[in-house]
Amino acid sequence: MMFERSRILVVEDEPTSLRRLAEILRHQYELIIATNSADALKLLSEKPDLVLLDLYLGDTNGFEVLNHIQDDAELQDIPVLCVTGSTDTKDIEEAFRNGAVDYITKPYNAIILQSKVNTFLDLSRKTALLKTQALTDSLTGLSNRRQFDLQLQQQWQRMVAEGGAISALMIDLDDFKGVNDYFGHPVGDATIQFVASTIAQCADQFADLVFRMGGDEFLVLLPGIAFAEAQALGETIRTQVASTSLEVLPKTDEKGGLRITGIDITVSVGVASVVAVEDVAPTLLVERADAELYNAKEAGRNCVRPLS
Repeated sequence: MMFERSRILVVEDEPTSLRRLAEILRHQYELIIATNSADALKLLSEKPDLVLLDLYLGDTNGFEVLNHIQDDAELQDIPVLCVTGSTDTKDIEEAFRNGAVDYITKPYNAIILQSKVNTFLDLSRKTALLKTQALTDSLTGLSNRRQFDLQLQQQWQRMVAEGGAISALMIDLDDFKGVNDYFGHPVGDATIQFVASTIAQCADQFADLVFRMGGDEFLVLLPGIAFAEAQALGETIRTQVASTSLEVLPKTDEKGGLRITGIDITVSVGVASVVAVEDVAPTLLVERADAELYNAKEAGRNCVRPLS
């Protein structure tokens, strides 16, 4: 099995130091080189796994790069190891106050450099894994309610800036309690997984914005999508669940084993669409979708509301 090498952004303007760094690290890591702060700021868009940052650059000091990393929500989890050839600890202390995780002194010691790089890359990977797990529903692999709360705010603000519509589908299984009570929780879990997979497949480009809100309730967030298209997607999801559930869901047979059989699974869908504006709370979208889901249930279930 081939593993992708970690990528390290090296911000260093001294040719001798740069060559020494490359000798130590290039066989184990992919190195991205910047010799000044302007290039470093551009290369940060490639999302390196770690940054080795010289605090003393020809065009400026490294604090501009360090502060940029800490001010950007998408970059601030990248570990930064500061590099210094000075014995003055004031700049190192300032680097720590501005988010650096450690420092390395010149001339480079290969064992110390490799050890520190390995340690912080490993810690970064584990932290990222824990963060992902905290935002993921373990049963379905979908994003969870916590991630939805974050994404709703982000997508709403993006649509405010663009002056666009944002829609939501609130989806709930019909009579899921009956499935659990009659067939048992293993089949109930399989049902949840099936519906989650079906929604994500139908959502296509918005699969990353499908959330399990809890229990048998799901939500699809659709930034940039107006009502008609959102309603059409809701109908596609409803139809797909109803037409394929009989073929794929298991049932306990007389001998206690699982076999493929007919379990009639349907969903009800509530659709809401609004134009995002600054002075309106994004929770309005969820409230409207939830109200329309209630209307779908009242209309007899296995339907999408509103109709137009």
